[in-house]
Amino acid sequence: MVKSLLNKIKEEMKQEIEINKIIQFDSFTLHFAVCMKIRNRFLWNNKEITQILMNYFKSDNIDCLSHAIWQEITKN
Repeated sequence: MVKSLLNKIKEEMKQEIEINKIIQFDSFTLHFAVCMKIRNRFLWNNKEITQILMNYFKSDNIDCLSHAIWQEITKN
């Protein structure tokens, strides 16, 4: 289930991932733009998905979780 959630997020964030391959985001942009988009689109409004992903990434807050998701979907 986690893999399918991450694949869905990766698919929806495809444009940001491609941009990051060309011009890597600085930490400020990453935190306030890309990770905010992940939080807004996938986490804030879905407590069940958020809890599943928090358990998977062993995260205790939404900021660290969105960063962990970004790291996971941009591997390779």
